[in-house]
Amino acid sequence: MTTHFGKGKSFPSWWKKIDNYCWTHNIPISCKNHISVSKDKKEIYFEPYDAHLIEIKSLIELCNKYNLDFRITGRSTYHPHTFLITITQNEGAKKRENKQSNTM
Repeated sequence: MTTHFGKGKSFPSWWKKIDNYCWTHNIPISCKNHISVSKDKKEIYFEPYDAHLIEIKSLIELCNKYNLDFRITGRSTYHPHTFLITITQNEGAKKRENKQSNTM
């Protein structure tokens, strides 16, 4: 089950930092169409109509920089002509974030 972003919806804390970096450094990830999040806020979903090489390269660079993982599948719930990109934190990043939140 996913929640689409809009009024009253919120990004997970780990994604806010990353998304802010993308905007302030002009990272070309225009494949960020139709963004939604899992209810447990462990996954971010993009459901674009297409993605060019520069966008996939940028997504790979972003994932490497922030210790994320992504997968691309053909099944999207948004529209029959879109595909699904699922972004998650790698286990190491999750453990560091949990440790930081426990010390605050």
